[in-house]
Amino acid sequence: MQAQIEGRVIAQELAPKMAEEMAAKMAEEMAAKIAKDMAADMAPKMAEEMAGEMAEEIVEKRLKEHKQRLKRKEKERNKKVVYNMFAKGYPQEEISEVLNLPFSKVKKWCKNFSKDAAVEMA
Repeated sequence: MQAQIEGRVIAQELAPKMAEEMAAKMAEEMAAKIAKDMAADMAPKMAEEMAGEMAEEIVEKRLKEHKQRLKRKEKERNKKVVYNMFAKGYPQEEISEVLNLPFSKVKKWCKNFSKDAAVEMA
């Protein structure tokens, strides 16, 4: 009888602790399941958003490259026009005004110019 009483006392002391541990374990399992379910629900959305962002980055990169190519072509064209005008005897100031280019740029391009180079470029 004494053993039964001692067993009940021990059980009463351990019961709250065991209940607390079981509740904590159940809470962890539930939180893990909820997190897993949320991740499964969010994954397609996140993938779609990431794909959209990547597509935007690709478009921006291609647009930037295209603008750079256009800028290079415009510079080459302007340079040819400057050389040809200079070869025909136009003053650098007038070339600058007509082409709406900074005088310093026209002067720089004409600095090492030879008339033979203009004929070759035409």
